[in-house]
Amino acid sequence: MINDALQLDKVTGTLQTVIFASSDSYFKILLINIEESTLDNWDASEIIVTGTFADVQDGSVYSFYGHVVKHPRYGKQFQVERYENDLPPDEAGLIKYFASGQFSGIGKKQQKRLFKIWVQTPSI
Repeated sequence: MINDALQLDKVTGTLQTVIFASSDSYFKILLINIEESTLDNWDASEIIVTGTFADVQDGSVYSFYGHVVKHPRYGKQFQVERYENDLPPDEAGLIKYFASGQFSGIGKKQQKRLFKIWVQTPSI
């Protein structure tokens, strides 16, 4: 098990869209705009990611850990074993994150206030 974890590739990127979501499970097929990855021989700026995902939001940044597989009909895809939601590193990204629909009732002014609090709070 530990060896498997050490051999997982990592893809970090922005969720462009959910291509498919199963109605009876959390299985989804996602289109990701790659920001960085450990993949060899992957020159495209986007990748199809498959796996079990709870609540994912378009425009959010995620890190996915898994392997490239070749689907017999759809070609190369990144099959995910685990993933993490990455918080945006700058003001524009964080404001977009707060505006993503995950947080109802947060307007533009509140988004900017939250960002100011965020940058002033020391990491724990």
